[in-house]
Amino acid sequence: MSDIKVSIIMPVYNSEKYVGNTIKSILNTKFHDFELICLDDGSTDNSGKIIDEFAQKDDRVIVVHKENSGMCDTRNQGMKIARGEYIGFCDNDDLVMEGFVEDNYVFASENNLDGLQFGAEVQLSKNENICEVRPLKIAPTSVYNQQSFFENYTKTCSFVGCCWNHLYKKSVIIENNITFPTSFRSGMEDICFNIRFLMHAKRLGFNDNKNYYCWLQRFEHSTSLKYSDNLIESTVQCADEENILLNEHKEEIPSWFRASKPLNTYLDSELTALTLKSCNLSFKKKIAYLKQLRENKIFNIKLTKEEEKNIKNNNIKSYIYYI
Repeated sequence: MSDIKVSIIMPVYNSEKYVGNTIKSILNTKFHDFELICLDDGSTDNSGKIIDEFAQKDDRVIVVHKENSGMCDTRNQGMKIARGEYIGFCDNDDLVMEGFVEDNYVFASENNLDGLQFGAEVQLSKNENICEVRPLKIAPTSVYNQQSFFENYTKTCSFVGCCWNHLYKKSVIIENNITFPTSFRSGMEDICFNIRFLMHAKRLGFNDNKNYYCWLQRFEHSTSLKYSDNLIESTVQCADEENILLNEHKEEIPSWFRASKPLNTYLDSELTALTLKSCNLSFKKKIAYLKQLRENKIFNIKLTKEEEKNIKNNNIKSYIYYI
């Protein structure tokens, strides 16, 4: 039996400028019972050579060189070979803080969790200069069973976000064939993966004692600043999958929140994409895309006046979308 406690999966693609610092930040721990699986996704720069050098020096680093197939397929391949009890993720140009592996493994293991979300922050930079740092909001430190998780979904829905500030029990992923959607190439893949995971997870937790992960969002490289038709298509598919999840737990989740949460997630995301400078669609086409999404089943919830008032009081943006 493997003594690996955690497998950290990191797709690597043309990141020679950053990947070395990312790996150093992960290996900067006394905890040894983990593996860092670096999957070189057909890089054309020196990224593959850099990760090979780390593997030669530290047996916790596992390297796989492969043909380019994209982020989602690469993560899926990483999950298939992972040996850890838990699986985590890291992007090849971010940084992690002290305790990233060990603190969260201990929390997840001691509480027998299927999934854990932990504290993280985003650093916005332009021309390598940090211009803003902000924490990502998650639920307070807590542990839930499946029922109480959805009964508190107004707080716990933070779990449906990025995958790199999570640990996932490998057995839940493998037994239920949970994967990243390989058709997603421009965003929303993390949300979709977490929705799929929540379909099967029984015990979930949050650790907001400190920030363990730093998402370095660089204006010059960010895909979130570039328009893509694929993002629009992915948004619709993701909404379809979350609709199934929300309907399965409609008895636990208040109607007003089942209505407002998707509005804020999906319409806001699509509206942001359609108003980017890089989006050259006609105004008519933009309206057609928004109408298509607005007619998604996830938004077909009739609310009382009191429930509409709850949306207005809790999230004015969602209320504006709703009306």
